[in-house]
Amino acid sequence: MEKYLEENKAAYDNMVKRVLSRKIILAHILKETVEEFADSSVKEIERKYI
Repeated sequence: MEKYLEENKAAYDNMVKRVLSRKIILAHILKETVEEFADSSVKEIERKYI
């Protein structure tokens, strides 16, 4: 897997950027990983903070 990532780093980076550019996905990540967002709904995070 590591060799594959090294050989395809640019494609991997672009795919990760595409995934993280989706507000709903980023809202879920923020809710689960950032203490300040724990009490907020995913929709609220998506609408107000992203």
